[in-house]
Amino acid sequence: MGQMRMGWLITDPVISPVQYFVADTDLYPSSNKAELMAILTALTVVSQGKKVTINTDNKEAICMINNHLQGDQTKILHKLNYLSIIQTIKQIINQLQLKLTLTKVEAHSNNLNNNIVDNLIKITEHNWLNFDKLRINREYINILAIPTLKNKIIEEPIKKTIQEINRTVAFYKWRMQNRTVNSISERKSHNINWHLTQKTNHPFTLYQNPNSFEDTRQRSFKLRLQNNELPTMDKLH
Repeated sequence: MGQMRMGWLITDPVISPVQYFVADTDLYPSSNKAELMAILTALTVVSQGKKVTINTDNKEAICMINNHLQGDQTKILHKLNYLSIIQTIKQIINQLQLKLTLTKVEAHSNNLNNNIVDNLIKITEHNWLNFDKLRINREYINILAIPTLKNKIIEEPIKKTIQEINRTVAFYKWRMQNRTVNSISERKSHNINWHLTQKTNHPFTLYQNPNSFEDTRQRSFKLRLQNNELPTMDKLH
């Protein structure tokens, strides 16, 4: 599945030695997920009722958290990525009664603390396999329904995930047709870009579920046209 390194540094109050945390996120790595997990883990060490300021160079992570804390929850639930992580952040803020301020800093600039965290992550890259993988435990998330697939939390909006699954299933059904498999050698099959062929020969609707008899009839015609199975003049004579 992959992993991505994340970390944070405590700058106030000044503590000696410097207190920092570095770990790996598990499953479906991305910079946004790593940043959200860094914010989540940083909040877990804050005392109750404190004002917290977190500096980050990831503007999108700031927007996702602020939108969830301040926006329309009904709409957000259908559109927001990493909902389980952001909901956990919200729970920590509410339970510890924290006042959170997220501040955007420029990446790879003269911001000393941001550069220190970047270097801490790079320094520990040689020990990559020995780091703990962080994963949200869904049993402790205050969400009535958490979408999962094969016992793993789905981190994209469920509607988008189902659409992607349907597209993938439809693609492999098309790809494994007997008419296609039997007429192409194994060597040629490996050299064909099937996803590009799919997009070139058919409109996007071919890979969605049929919604009418007319839609089904048109799809049948397009498949027969692609595979040269129509009774054209050159085949009749």
